[in-house]
Amino acid sequence: MDQLEFLKIVADKLERAGLRFMVVGSYASGYWGEPRSTYDLDVLDIWQAILQRVGMA
Repeated sequence: MDQLEFLKIVADKLERAGLRFMVVGSYASGYWGEPRSTYDLDVLDIWQAILQRVGMA
């Protein structure tokens, strides 16, 4: 499984759970026109939304 396929799986699961997130790092940079090859995948979660969703906020 490559990184893009993994990102699609993770994004789908987060969206189905109703959790807000954003992709940061080289994937986001490449999307906006500044490609970088760091060979990693960064996903920033929105902790407050997660805590509210599970009733801990």
